[in-house]
Amino acid sequence: MDTTITIETLLGIGQGLGSPVLGEAADRWPSWTRDYPALAVVSGPAQLEGWISARREAGELDAVDAVLSALGQVAARESESAAAVAVLGWLFRRAARALVRGLAHVAAEEGEIEQLVAANFWLVCRQMPPWPHRVAANLLGTVRRRVLIDARGGGRQDRTWEVTALVDPADLAAVERAPERSDQVVYELLGQAAQERVLSATELALVVHMLQVSDHHEPARGGGRWGGLVTRRAAHEIADSRGVTATTARRHMTAALRSLADAYGPVSMMRASA
Repeated sequence: MDTTITIETLLGIGQGLGSPVLGEAADRWPSWTRDYPALAVVSGPAQLEGWISARREAGELDAVDAVLSALGQVAARESESAAAVAVLGWLFRRAARALVRGLAHVAAEEGEIEQLVAANFWLVCRQMPPWPHRVAANLLGTVRRRVLIDARGGGRQDRTWEVTALVDPADLAAVERAPERSDQVVYELLGQAAQERVLSATELALVVHMLQVSDHHEPARGGGRWGGLVTRRAAHEIADSRGVTATTARRHMTAALRSLADAYGPVSMMRASA
């Protein structure tokens, strides 16, 4: 018998869409849509992943946020929490696995991170704040911070972990041995963000454009919070190519980078070779 601990088994969705708890969610879906019309865009959990993917591709992020928020409200109901959290777990299963991989080096025992990610994912879904935007990034970022606190035995009021990025020594050594491959690291992160739907197709293209622009100019002194990517010069260049104002371009640039930072922790965007 396979006793491997996975996020899916811990959240009760180890059998995929055939899992009993997702079957329960499908049965309850009509009543959920009556209470939360945002969920009426699909007929059940099985269609939701494809719908979200299509909406993100179309840049309709507010619609996606509305659905995720509605599921969070259902999850707050004691009698229906398991089914609603299971739907969210199904939607975020790849992102949850990525969190496990990224935080595996802080675990004291085998399987600990899987359990911490699953437990905190459950709690965050049950107590989801009314985030108006970027629900996916906020959810993943909150789970990540809580896992770090639990893994290191910190306190909920201690904000140190919110501004701290843990790095596996092996990863650090690899970067030191092969600095010329930093661009590959960045693009792998972007590929992961696209796969996990942290970034829409439009946001992904914008970040790639920012990296390309940064290669043509010297980085700003000090780099700032976003590693010198969000500068006036870059904003004007990107605005001109996209037919928007520099202020609008800068706002979109910052929002895309904030989504990455919220989902994966403080992101140091290295200058990449386009």
